[in-house]
Amino acid sequence: MPPWYGDESENAALTQYLLSEGARADLTWPAAEAAADSATQVAVATAAAELSFRISCSLCHTPDGFRPLRESLAGMEVEELDEFLEEAGDIADEMPAYYGDEKKRGALVAYLSEIAGTAGPEVAPETETKTETEAETDAETERSE
Repeated sequence: MPPWYGDESENAALTQYLLSEGARADLTWPAAEAAADSATQVAVATAAAELSFRISCSLCHTPDGFRPLRESLAGMEVEELDEFLEEAGDIADEMPAYYGDEKKRGALVAYLSEIAGTAGPEVAPETETKTETEAETDAETERSE
């Protein structure tokens, strides 16, 4: 892509145009809140993170191929990645500012932290787990009833 020297309103218009061109596939935002179990919530959060990257970054970048991000982002923590998005429009003339809402921004930061190699383990909602002894006791109680 050649350098872009538009002003802020032209950058916003170009961003919207590119997003509309890239959004011809099914890009429905995943709703993690509607997921019934923690495994589904993690899968939905992962899908949201990938979708946020597709919408905001993948027109010009890939993790490892074209204009790769992995090496540039390596080791950056979540706070640094969030600041990186805040300053995205100032990094290069042809790079638009980030315009996503907080929900999409959080998903994008999560995805970028995976690329950067600093993502922590997925945190699932707390679930009640029973020890083997507790499970055996429950099974005996059920058999005796």
